[in-house]
Amino acid sequence: MVVRAGLVSAAIGALLVLVGAVAAPLPDAGSTEGGYVRAYRPPRSALEVMLNRGDGQAYATLAQDPALRDPSAFVGGPPVAAFFAHRPLLPYLAWAGSAGRPDAVPYALAVLAVLAVGLLGSACTLLAETLWPGRLGWWAIAPVVLPGVLSDATTFDPGTLATALVVFGLARWLRRGADGIVGTATLFTFAVLAREVAIVVPVAIVLVGAWQRTLRAREVALVAPAAVAYVGWFAVVTAGYGDTGRTMAQYGAFALPGTGLVAASATWELADLVLAAVSAVLVVASIVWAPSLVLRATISAYAVASVVLNEIIWRSWLDFERVLLPMFTLSLLVVTAHLLERRLPAGASAGAAAPGPG
Repeated sequence: MVVRAGLVSAAIGALLVLVGAVAAPLPDAGSTEGGYVRAYRPPRSALEVMLNRGDGQAYATLAQDPALRDPSAFVGGPPVAAFFAHRPLLPYLAWAGSAGRPDAVPYALAVLAVLAVGLLGSACTLLAETLWPGRLGWWAIAPVVLPGVLSDATTFDPGTLATALVVFGLARWLRRGADGIVGTATLFTFAVLAREVAIVVPVAIVLVGAWQRTLRAREVALVAPAAVAYVGWFAVVTAGYGDTGRTMAQYGAFALPGTGLVAASATWELADLVLAAVSAVLVVASIVWAPSLVLRATISAYAVASVVLNEIIWRSWLDFERVLLPMFTLSLLVVTAHLLERRLPAGASAGAAAPGPG
């Protein structure tokens, strides 16, 4: 079921990318339209238009500069280059997938976007089979149609990939505990190198162990590799692009608690307001209904982190839905499982209630 879920999810991802490409018209001839990187000003293909709609343009540019030697490729220079370079996983995967050919980078990112959606479907199915065996069926891949996945698949952001790694790590931890520490720590480390806020997941696991007074050195080891890898890469980026610490302070995603949300909400449109309200209800319900203390702590940790996100993150649903995608993914799984368990008779499988085989 995990493999089939991944294949179906990848097909959904391919459809999202295709729709995004069809809905990405090229600018008029002679236009200087573009984003904040020089390579795609103006864009020359539908995929490049998709890159310019979000931060995919930054990761595509970094994929063409694996040695971190050309910050001038960014219109804003070293500060902007350094900000995005501290998330190295997607750029280096795109570099490898394109075989170092700049013209192939957008295609590599498109393929990676499809694979990320497939991995997310597999990860959610594995977690569902761990916590609610035989209950969710095809409903386990519901998170692959969340707004954050739509945003990632049409702008080539690393959020879906990071979320898939986080969910796989959680499933592995809940299945094997400290016995599978190496594999679990590796998953969390790669998740942090895709999007740094993923560090809250192993931290939440450690805090649960401390709360239950069962904390062991092997559990602390979940955090250490991710932290060391991120700090080490931070040093590499600093060597390549300059004062990264000052850059992060200037362009970082955090602000005083609540200030970013309050400032951004004043300019929200109806879609932003509705999605924020629905998402908030989903998160609160999942914290109440979560069947595992680790899962409840993880969702709560993301909720706490969301309070200190800055105005830029909260300015649109396209932004906050993708940055907080792990929280919304876990929340949707919990709420879906709870509603199905209330609806189905004891011992029944949700596969009968969902499309496709269970």
